[in-house]
Amino acid sequence: MVGKVTFRKKLTIGRVKGEEFGYKRSLKVDIEIEIRRSEWKGKTIDLENVSEKNVLAITGDVWNVKQSDVIMCGQIQNEIRRWINENKFKELYIDKDKLLKILEIWDRWHLNDLHAGTRRQRETIKEWRKKNNITGYAFDKEVEYLKSIGLYEDNGYRYGSAWLYEPLPSEVIEFVEKL
Repeated sequence: MVGKVTFRKKLTIGRVKGEEFGYKRSLKVDIEIEIRRSEWKGKTIDLENVSEKNVLAITGDVWNVKQSDVIMCGQIQNEIRRWINENKFKELYIDKDKLLKILEIWDRWHLNDLHAGTRRQRETIKEWRKKNNITGYAFDKEVEYLKSIGLYEDNGYRYGSAWLYEPLPSEVIEFVEKL
C-alpha cells in the first residue's frame, strides 16, 4: 500500500492450541492493523470524486513454537473466528467482545479502496449472493447477473472497470486507534 502510515498497531491476541497445527505447545497469534493516508484521484462507491483516502489493512500471523517463522498468515480472520467458536484458543489476551468487533471491522473494511462496484451494485450483488448461496470468487457470474437486471452500468460506471473507494467511518477509525 502506498501513502503515509497514520496508525499501526500489532496486537498479540492470544495463543491457539498447537494441536491445530500438529504441535504440542500453543502458538502465538498476532494481528496487525494499519491505516494509511494517501493522495489519490478517484471515485467513491457513490461515484463522488476524492483527492485523498484513508485505507485500512489488517493481517494476522500464527507463529511456530520458536516464533522464528509464521505458519499461517494474511487474511486469517475466518480461522480466528472458528477458533473462538470451537474454543481452540488456549489463552486470549484481548477481551472476546473486542476481538469479535475487530473481526467484524476486518471483514467489512479491510482494503476499503478496492471495491469493484458502486454502492448500488454491491448491495444488489450481496442480496443475490445470499439468496443463491454463492460464496467465493464469482466475478463473471456477478457481471452476468448485473447485466441481466440492467445494473452492469450504474450512472456511467461499469462494474469492475476501476477500483472504487469507500471512506472509513469515523467510529471505525476511533475504535481502531483506541486499541
